[in-house]
Amino acid sequence: RELKVASGWQGHLARLCDTSWCYWMRDLLQELLVDLRQRPNDVHALPLLFGAFASPLASLVPEGSDAGKALLADLRCALEGGIVQPLCASIEEDLRLLTHAIMQNTQGNVPSAASPEVLALLQLRPLALTKDSVVDIKDQVEARLSRHFYDLAALVPQDAEAYAR
Repeated sequence: RELKVASGWQGHLARLCDTSWCYWMRDLLQELLVDLRQRPNDVHALPLLFGAFASPLASLVPEGSDAGKALLADLRCALEGGIVQPLCASIEEDLRLLTHAIMQNTQGNVPSAASPEVLALLQLRPLALTKDSVVDIKDQVEARLSRHFYDLAALVPQDAEAYAR
């Protein structure tokens, strides 16, 4: 009996750690991301959270099927709305305050570092949703802000000098 239990531990562990139920609870992900974003010390759990919500792609819903593609799109949408957009808004606000302070020669009024939430999220490794689908939060934020500030400088050339500083 003990030999049987010892030889089948991987099956028991897989059964106990099965998170395929997340497929039916994926609407909860957005709320979990809001809660996680408010606690910078717990941001390291983000890859585990997305791993749990992406686990049905390995066991329950085939990745290439329509339902699998829809689940992956839902995960990306939740990451976009719950993490990337608020992070970009926070960084953009800091950059605008810094630009305004430089233009007014009042750099002492601006915080010298980003908030702990921003730093923690930007230091995360890329999130592996599946073996073929990896999302790097830092790259997403950098691309979005670069595009946004380029558009601002291209549309309003007189502000380009301020953003160049």
